[in-house]
Amino acid sequence: MVTHALVCPRLVGRQDELAALAERRAASARARGSLVLIEGEAGIGKSRLIKAFRERLTHGRARVGSSSCREFGNAPYGPIAEALSEAGTAATPAHAPTQAEELEWLRSRLALSCQRRNRVLILEDVQWADEGTLSFLHYLLKHIGTMRLLVVATSRPDETTDPRVARYLTRIARDRVTFRLALGPLTPLQVRHLLRLALGERRLSGAQVEEIVRQAEGNPFFAEELLTNAIECERSPHVARALPKTIRSAVTERIAALDPLATEIATRAAVLGERFEAALLARTFGYSLPDVLTVLRRLRDLGLMDEIPSHPPAYAFRHALTREAIYSSMLAAEVRPLHTEILQSLERGKRCTVRELGYHAWAAGVGFKSLRYNELAGDEAEAAHAHADAVRCYEFALSAEPDRVTRARLLSKAALSASRDGMAERAAELYDAAAIALKGHGTPQEIAEIYYAMGSQARVAGNSRRALAILERAANELPGHEERARAMLRITSALILLDWGDTAAAKAAIVNAAAASDLPIYQNALGYAALNAADPAAFRNANDAYRLLCATLGTDHLLRARFNRGFGLCILGIDEEALGEFDSIVPELHGAHLPSLEILAYANAAIVHARAGRLRVARELVERGLAIPEPTTTGPIALAAAGVWIGHALCDDDLATRAASEELVEAAFASRINTTLGRLAGPYARWLDATGRAKEAKSVLRRAVDALHAPLGATETILTAAELGDALTRRAAFAFIPTLESISHLQIYAATAEHLRALQARAANAIPRAYAHAANAARRYRALGWSLHEARSLELAGEHATPAQRYAAAEAVVDLRRIDPLSAREREIAALVAAGASNKVIAADLSVSQRTIEKYLTSIYAKLRLRNRSELAALIVRAATARPRSSGPAA
Repeated sequence: MVTHALVCPRLVGRQDELAALAERRAASARARGSLVLIEGEAGIGKSRLIKAFRERLTHGRARVGSSSCREFGNAPYGPIAEALSEAGTAATPAHAPTQAEELEWLRSRLALSCQRRNRVLILEDVQWADEGTLSFLHYLLKHIGTMRLLVVATSRPDETTDPRVARYLTRIARDRVTFRLALGPLTPLQVRHLLRLALGERRLSGAQVEEIVRQAEGNPFFAEELLTNAIECERSPHVARALPKTIRSAVTERIAALDPLATEIATRAAVLGERFEAALLARTFGYSLPDVLTVLRRLRDLGLMDEIPSHPPAYAFRHALTREAIYSSMLAAEVRPLHTEILQSLERGKRCTVRELGYHAWAAGVGFKSLRYNELAGDEAEAAHAHADAVRCYEFALSAEPDRVTRARLLSKAALSASRDGMAERAAELYDAAAIALKGHGTPQEIAEIYYAMGSQARVAGNSRRALAILERAANELPGHEERARAMLRITSALILLDWGDTAAAKAAIVNAAAASDLPIYQNALGYAALNAADPAAFRNANDAYRLLCATLGTDHLLRARFNRGFGLCILGIDEEALGEFDSIVPELHGAHLPSLEILAYANAAIVHARAGRLRVARELVERGLAIPEPTTTGPIALAAAGVWIGHALCDDDLATRAASEELVEAAFASRINTTLGRLAGPYARWLDATGRAKEAKSVLRRAVDALHAPLGATETILTAAELGDALTRRAAFAFIPTLESISHLQIYAATAEHLRALQARAANAIPRAYAHAANAARRYRALGWSLHEARSLELAGEHATPAQRYAAAEAVVDLRRIDPLSAREREIAALVAAGASNKVIAADLSVSQRTIEKYLTSIYAKLRLRNRSELAALIVRAATARPRSSGPAA
């Protein structure tokens, strides 16, 4: 069977680096050239980044030339000549009498071509470059700062073994006109996103996905190769699972030069595990310590091993796949006795961890020891918040085939750890397996609680339909008299239905779950249903009952109930009461070590402050949330919604970029939870549009309106879709108007309905009607205390002065720039600056002093939040060429 490599169709996780390259290219167009050195190990994504960068240059004015240095056989100056030729500059080396003249001849040819047109030269794998190419790059650095030239070079530092090459690269890297981009591993969230994109319509289990994430260790090439291999094994079950040949060969090529003893020691090191001490390796297998250290040094020099600073020093293979490639070269019959030997050695010694004991007991097939050691190791890892390690230890323990009760316990522990590490799909699978294991051995209530946890994880993973099917199956399998456990399962189903806005089906499920009315989950579901029904009184009553029930279960449960109250009030637009809840709960969440809820509280409080025009306060709250490490996606998605909104309003692209990654946006879409997606998609699309990515913005909005089922938590996205979407998207947004008007007893929905009516009327060129609806929207936003929304509506109503005052008070820079708050004289001076006139010329033109012009410029800079003449000129030019922009909420 022919295997087609699965490749991610888009660049993942390198947006900052791509933006840095674009910035350096723009600077080079202004005769501020530089060299960008992209460093990283093989497979980390250097070539993928270069490809994405070249795609951005396709329709630009820069002429691009590229070449790759070969490991063997580079002609002198060959890569440089090849890149120059592709960039439109014939530069065959002139064979000058001296190297200095040769270098100057090449530089002058390049400089001449750069006078006519901006050039970008791309040189890949310069760790293999010939000395002529490297000497030219080093020579060029003295001149590139004033040239219309950008040189981008990629390098693998771990493969730079030639001392001459190392010296050149060190000098190049340290030069003042060199910018270094070190590509590190992708995060687990980014790898999961990459795998989803590469899989397309194909499916892998959560366990398979997480195993690829673990093995790849953030290397995108490894992830794609492992994914291709996993899919091939799915298609051909008779084929034994093994490492992809591409990965095995990359390792075997490096160790091929080792002598037999060194190869044997390397394989024994691989058997010892991911991390070990040299003395243990020597003692266990009877080698001399000097021989072991010599081999470890050689493995380090080959880029296969790292020395870890500790006492005594420890050693680890640079990648799990490196170790796996060496380990897999041995037969199982060879390996098991070695693991048994290591286990016995560890048990006799005093310096080992329970995790080491567990791993070797598992690998040796000693079931009872594997079960005991690995469960202890998992508990230790979980206590240290090493959740992914805990999952792996519990899974090792499960391989000992324990009894069903023990199996259910281990599966539940693994599921909890997986959920805390952001492995939502894997957690759902583990909970499902735990419930199956417990059947006939646990109480119906215990089984129902496991299914409730499973449903929660399936919601986060975006696999809600599968969760509903499992919950329905579980409810039908319960004995007829177990109505209370069945009710709990129905309530879990109701929560998922409410995510989709299917209020009628959810209410039916709740009605049929009355047997669980004394449980917190029941009152929580009632509160969620009240939010969907836009009923604040019912929501407060349900939340009061929820809090009373949670008070008996412990601090964590009570804090969650209190957060839910603030969140619900925020969704309903009852902002000041919501803010009071968040302000009171944040210190307690921090003290209780509940980072997910703490991030959510910061995110929601930031949204409330932003709606009131307190953008600086909101920004500080987002920064606090971003400073909290959190592996799950729920809190970060909410923070992304706040961060991208506030970053856009303040023209702070750095904040928006840090808060809202593409991976988080895709996770929000995957969840299909109305409030999760509805709060992020609109602000994110508005920011994309403002940064020149209108096509992407329209795509996000199209997908969002297709996924949204109700206005709950989605008013920002609906309004943005009506303003910035394509014709089909706008129609879908306007289709929400009847629903909004049916719940217009709440100001948030009444204001949104009037705002949409105004946009709809303006699109139909019914200007008087648009003004009337916009004025009504502004009045309702004023009652809510949403000053920026009020200002936008007043703009729609044809006003100018009041919106300018609101934007200035909020420091909403993007809105201030849009409506142009300058006086007639200030506009006149700004236009002259844009035309290139000096202060002296402007003063003479207007018959005033230069000091007066300086005062005007100071005022202009302050109003437009600019720093200098260049920024002012650029803004005026953009304003003159920009298309007319419609108005909507500052999202």
